Amino acid sequence: MKKTLFLLGAITVTGSLSCSDGTGPSGSGSRQIAFASRDAENVWDIFVVNADGSGLRNLTESTVEDVYPAWNRARTRIAFRSTQPPGGVFVINADGSGMQHVYNEPDEPDATVVHLSWSPDGQSLAMEGEFDVTGGRQIRRVDLDGSPSRVLIAGGSAPDWSPDGALIAFHMYTNTDHVHVMNAADGTNVRNLTAGRSGFHGDPSWSPDGRRIAYASGEEPIHIWVMNADGSNPVQLSTGAVNDRVPVWSRDGKQIAFQRDASIWVMNADGSNPHSVTASLQISGHPAW
Repeated sequence: MKKTLFLLGAITVTGSLSCSDGTGPSGSGSRQIAFASRDAENVWDIFVVNADGSGLRNLTESTVEDVYPAWNRARTRIAFRSTQPPGGVFVINADGSGMQHVYNEPDEPDATVVHLSWSPDGQSLAMEGEFDVTGGRQIRRVDLDGSPSRVLIAGGSAPDWSPDGALIAFHMYTNTDHVHVMNAADGTNVRNLTAGRSGFHGDPSWSPDGRRIAYASGEEPIHIWVMNADGSNPVQLSTGAVNDRVPVWSRDGKQIAFQRDASIWVMNADGSNPHSVTASLQISGHPAW
């Protein structure tokens, strides 16, 4: 799926959200991969599928654009960006029920957000966006208690919250295509984990135990790699002549889903047994697990 630049305006939380934290039991979605897919009429919806390709289901079935899904840690709810009125971010249960609008951008009705990531306690979202006025990307933190959003860093994209809640990994878009981490609370203590390596390094994803980070890297074609959480010991996992992007770990850390061109694939965490799970769909992208 082609990555598009989106606009991020002033965010208003429109209602309190009761979310399960990461300490509770997993929900029915714990083994399902959420992703966005586009049909022949050019409409994007949020789907789920099992790691073997079974259980494919459309959760939103709308006539507008629903994209960029993100599971909460308990895998009971999915946040996503939608153009349905009033726009902004919505949350649904794992089975597609209970849709709730959680915030929008009232001062910029055409503004959108992209690349959502839940905090482990389910009370906050990190997001990538772009302001129309500045033309620059930002990563913001939105606490779903109604408090104002906070800019964590300018020039960042694709945030992913660490399992312990302390850090956010992200791709630094401005001046350098590298994977960084920063403090989740305020965006301080920024560190480059892939410094000195050539090519693109982005789309970071923490392993469930917080010890490793999967990411996309390369000159073209781009492949999936994994490294230790401090940036050491990078290892290439995927191969081939096409681009692989947006890796995400299974809950048990044994598999990784990723986007290969316009399809969702799954492989073992050591790179073995790669297989498509959305071959029957036209275009699919941005998996969340």
